[in-house]
Amino acid sequence: MKKPVPAEMMAQNTSERWLQVAAYYIWEKEGYPHGRDLEHWYQASAQLADLSKGTKAATAKKSPSSRTAKKQIKSPIKKPPSLAT
Repeated sequence: MKKPVPAEMMAQNTSERWLQVAAYYIWEKEGYPHGRDLEHWYQASAQLADLSKGTKAATAKKSPSSRTAKKQIKSPIKKPPSLAT
């Protein structure tokens, strides 16, 4: 039976796997050049850092109060104009 994996290790494994896949796609997109694996890894790492910053910025924004949110909600359904003939 496998031992449970701590959350930190799972997050690290997920990030590392994401980097591997992203670096592969960068390599593939550039036409499979030889000897640029480290450069592709750094590009993938920069992309992951940008994504992490975006996620942190999105979660850092405070949601508006329910009173403000209710004011901002508009009905997406518009009534059709009356057809007077």
